[in-house]
Amino acid sequence: MGSNSPNSFVYNLTGRKMVTVNYNNSDDGLEVTRMRLTGGSFRAMIFLISGPRIKERVVKFIASTSRLWKGHSGSSG
Repeated sequence: MGSNSPNSFVYNLTGRKMVTVNYNNSDDGLEVTRMRLTGGSFRAMIFLISGPRIKERVVKFIASTSRLWKGHSGSSG
């Protein structure tokens, strides 16, 4: 079994909410293939992050968009 299995790490957002980030390692850096929010779903996205401290930069991206996610919890309308 020598296929590239997708890597992932989980980031604890706030309270019970956690974000699962799936990514592939590429020559240019790290390719994020999917981000999923616990207790809901987040739009599938693909983008490339290169350079050092890739996870930190992904976490910063998550933190910058967490405001949008908070609005999706609770009532809809």
